[in-house]
Amino acid sequence: DGEYGQRDVCVGVPVVLGARGVERIIELPLDEAERRAFEASVGAVRAMLAGLTV
Repeated sequence: DGEYGQRDVCVGVPVVLGARGVERIIELPLDEAERRAFEASVGAVRAMLAGLTV
């Protein structure tokens, strides 16, 4: 929730796993090109979700 400035969307991020599951989320530094690519990917996920009918 809120990693890389994104909310209300599920995307994979690196984590540290322990015996009880996720111990912490690792938010890697992204350069400008990486951040734009990540935001474009999140936008594509949001667009796909908006087109679903349940």
